[in-house]
Amino acid sequence: MKKLLFVLFTLFSLNALAVDPTQGPLQQDPALCAYGYNPNCYPRNNVKLPPSPIPNIITKFYEKYVALTYTRDGTPLFHRDIYYLDIDVGFLESSDWERMSILALNKCNKNSQYAPCKSSNLAAILDGCIAVIESQNKFYADAGRGCEEAKKVAMRRCQKTDSKPKSCKIYALEQP
Repeated sequence: MKKLLFVLFTLFSLNALAVDPTQGPLQQDPALCAYGYNPNCYPRNNVKLPPSPIPNIITKFYEKYVALTYTRDGTPLFHRDIYYLDIDVGFLESSDWERMSILALNKCNKNSQYAPCKSSNLAAILDGCIAVIESQNKFYADAGRGCEEAKKVAMRRCQKTDSKPKSCKIYALEQP
Protein backbone atom coordinates (compact mmCIF):
# COMPACT_ATOMS: atom_id res chain seq x y z
CA MET A 1 0.00 0.00 0.00
CA LYS A 2 2.89 2.28 0.78
CA LYS A 3 4.36 1.59 -2.65
CA LEU A 4 1.07 2.50 -4.32
CA LEU A 5 0.82 5.76 -2.41
CA PHE A 6 4.44 6.51 -3.27
CA VAL A 7 3.79 5.88 -7.00
CA LEU A 8 0.64 8.06 -7.01
CA PHE A 9 2.41 10.83 -5.11
CA THR A 10 5.33 10.67 -7.56
CA LEU A 11 3.02 10.83 -10.57
CA PHE A 12 1.15 13.85 -9.21
CA SER A 13 4.42 15.57 -8.30
CA LEU A 14 5.93 15.04 -11.73
CA ASN A 15 2.77 16.31 -13.38
CA ALA A 16 2.83 19.48 -11.28
CA LEU A 17 6.50 20.05 -12.05
CA ALA A 18 6.01 19.35 -15.75
CA VAL A 19 3.62 22.29 -16.23
CA ASP A 20 5.62 25.48 -16.58
CA PRO A 21 3.19 28.43 -16.57
CA THR A 22 5.66 30.61 -18.49
CA GLN A 23 5.83 28.18 -21.42
CA GLY A 24 2.19 27.84 -22.39
CA PRO A 25 0.77 28.55 -25.85
CA LEU A 26 -0.19 32.14 -24.94
CA GLN A 27 3.31 32.97 -23.70
CA GLN A 28 4.79 31.88 -27.04
CA ASP A 29 2.41 34.08 -29.02
CA PRO A 30 4.44 36.85 -30.76
CA ALA A 31 1.52 39.27 -30.33
CA LEU A 32 2.20 39.21 -26.58
CA CYS A 33 5.84 40.24 -26.94
CA ALA A 34 4.94 43.83 -26.11
CA TYR A 35 3.66 42.77 -22.71
CA GLY A 36 6.86 40.93 -21.78
CA TYR A 37 5.30 37.48 -21.45
CA ASN A 38 7.33 35.88 -24.22
CA PRO A 39 11.03 35.72 -23.27
CA ASN A 40 11.92 34.57 -26.80
CA CYS A 41 10.95 37.83 -28.51
CA TYR A 42 13.72 39.50 -30.49
CA PRO A 43 14.91 42.17 -30.92
CA ARG A 44 14.14 43.34 -27.39
CA ASN A 45 15.14 46.95 -28.13
CA ASN A 46 12.22 47.40 -30.52
CA VAL A 47 9.61 45.91 -28.23
CA LYS A 48 6.87 48.44 -27.57
CA LEU A 49 5.66 48.46 -24.02
CA PRO A 50 1.97 48.80 -23.28
CA PRO A 51 0.89 52.38 -22.67
CA SER A 52 1.31 53.55 -19.11
CA PRO A 53 -1.85 54.46 -17.27
CA ILE A 54 -2.86 58.10 -17.59
CA PRO A 55 -2.54 59.93 -14.28
CA ASN A 56 -5.64 61.56 -12.85
CA ILE A 57 -4.91 65.11 -13.90
CA ILE A 58 -7.96 67.32 -13.99
CA THR A 59 -7.77 69.25 -17.24
CA LYS A 60 -10.36 71.62 -18.62
CA PHE A 61 -11.49 70.58 -22.09
CA TYR A 62 -14.08 73.30 -22.62
CA GLU A 63 -14.35 77.07 -22.77
CA LYS A 64 -17.29 79.29 -21.96
CA TYR A 65 -17.93 81.64 -24.83
CA VAL A 66 -20.27 84.28 -26.15
CA ALA A 67 -20.96 84.71 -29.87
CA LEU A 68 -22.82 87.34 -31.83
CA THR A 69 -25.39 86.85 -34.59
CA TYR A 70 -27.82 89.23 -36.23
CA THR A 71 -31.55 88.47 -36.40
CA ARG A 72 -33.60 88.87 -39.57
CA ASP A 73 -34.22 92.55 -38.79
CA GLY A 74 -30.51 93.15 -38.15
CA THR A 75 -30.67 93.32 -34.35
CA PRO A 76 -27.63 91.87 -32.57
CA LEU A 77 -28.29 88.69 -30.63
CA PHE A 78 -25.76 87.19 -28.21
CA HIS A 79 -25.42 83.48 -27.51
CA ARG A 80 -23.69 82.12 -24.42
CA ASP A 81 -22.61 78.52 -24.42
CA ILE A 82 -19.81 76.04 -23.67
CA TYR A 83 -17.45 74.99 -26.43
CA TYR A 84 -15.79 71.59 -26.04
CA LEU A 85 -12.17 71.53 -27.16
CA ASP A 86 -10.48 68.83 -29.18
CA ILE A 87 -8.90 66.64 -26.48
CA ASP A 88 -5.85 65.93 -28.63
CA VAL A 89 -5.06 69.63 -29.00
CA GLY A 90 -6.28 71.01 -25.67
CA PHE A 91 -6.38 74.65 -26.76
CA LEU A 92 -8.31 76.81 -29.20
CA GLU A 93 -7.31 76.79 -32.84
CA SER A 94 -8.37 79.26 -35.52
CA SER A 95 -11.06 76.87 -36.82
CA ASP A 96 -12.63 76.76 -33.33
CA TRP A 97 -13.66 80.43 -33.59
CA GLU A 98 -15.50 79.68 -36.82
CA ARG A 99 -17.22 76.69 -35.21
CA MET A 100 -18.39 78.83 -32.29
CA SER A 101 -19.91 81.32 -34.73
CA ILE A 102 -21.59 78.52 -36.69
CA LEU A 103 -23.03 76.99 -33.49
CA ALA A 104 -24.45 80.37 -32.50
CA LEU A 105 -25.89 80.89 -35.99
CA ASN A 106 -27.56 77.46 -35.90
CA LYS A 107 -29.12 78.22 -32.50
CA CYS A 108 -30.40 81.55 -33.78
CA ASN A 109 -31.90 79.94 -36.91
CA LYS A 110 -33.65 77.24 -34.84
CA ASN A 111 -35.69 79.96 -33.18
CA SER A 112 -38.33 80.97 -35.75
CA GLN A 113 -38.74 84.32 -34.01
CA TYR A 114 -35.26 85.38 -35.18
CA ALA A 115 -34.69 83.30 -38.34
CA PRO A 116 -33.13 83.73 -40.82
CA CYS A 117 -30.07 84.95 -38.96
CA LYS A 118 -26.72 86.24 -40.17
CA SER A 119 -23.38 85.38 -38.64
CA SER A 120 -21.02 88.08 -37.41
CA ASN A 121 -18.06 85.67 -37.14
CA LEU A 122 -17.38 87.13 -33.69
CA ALA A 123 -16.88 85.01 -30.62
CA ALA A 124 -15.14 85.70 -27.31
CA ILE A 125 -14.06 83.38 -24.49
CA LEU A 126 -13.48 83.80 -20.75
CA ASP A 127 -11.80 87.20 -20.36
CA GLY A 128 -12.84 88.25 -23.88
CA CYS A 129 -15.67 90.61 -24.68
CA ILE A 130 -17.83 91.64 -27.65
CA ALA A 131 -18.85 95.27 -28.03
CA VAL A 132 -21.69 96.45 -30.27
CA ILE A 133 -21.91 100.11 -31.26
CA GLU A 134 -25.06 101.56 -32.80
CA SER A 135 -25.34 104.52 -35.13
CA GLN A 136 -28.39 105.40 -37.22
CA ASN A 137 -29.83 101.87 -36.89
CA LYS A 138 -26.55 100.33 -38.08
CA PHE A 139 -24.51 98.10 -35.83
CA TYR A 140 -20.72 97.85 -35.60
CA ALA A 141 -19.24 95.05 -33.53
CA ASP A 142 -15.81 93.86 -32.55
CA ALA A 143 -14.22 91.51 -30.02
CA GLY A 144 -11.29 92.08 -27.72
CA ARG A 145 -9.44 90.64 -24.74
CA GLY A 146 -11.46 92.85 -22.44
CA CYS A 147 -14.56 95.02 -22.76
CA GLU A 148 -12.55 98.26 -22.89
CA GLU A 149 -10.46 97.01 -25.79
CA ALA A 150 -13.52 95.70 -27.67
CA LYS A 151 -15.39 98.95 -27.08
CA LYS A 152 -12.49 101.09 -28.40
CA VAL A 153 -12.05 99.00 -31.54
CA ALA A 154 -15.79 98.89 -32.31
CA MET A 155 -16.12 102.63 -31.64
CA ARG A 156 -13.20 103.39 -34.00
CA ARG A 157 -14.82 101.24 -36.68
CA CYS A 158 -18.13 103.06 -36.26
CA GLN A 159 -16.57 106.54 -36.33
CA LYS A 160 -14.43 105.64 -39.34
CA THR A 161 -17.18 104.21 -41.55
CA ASP A 162 -20.39 105.93 -40.41
CA SER A 163 -21.61 109.12 -42.09
CA LYS A 164 -22.34 110.66 -38.66
CA PRO A 165 -19.45 109.58 -36.39
CA LYS A 166 -20.79 111.61 -33.45
CA SER A 167 -23.93 109.44 -33.31
CA CYS A 168 -21.97 106.27 -32.42
CA LYS A 169 -23.01 104.95 -29.02
CA ILE A 170 -22.62 101.70 -27.11
CA TYR A 171 -25.44 99.27 -27.77
CA ALA A 172 -24.17 96.30 -25.77
CA LEU A 173 -21.12 94.75 -24.12
CA GLU A 174 -21.14 91.00 -23.59
CA GLN A 175 -18.78 88.64 -21.81
CA PRO A 176 -19.04 84.87 -21.37
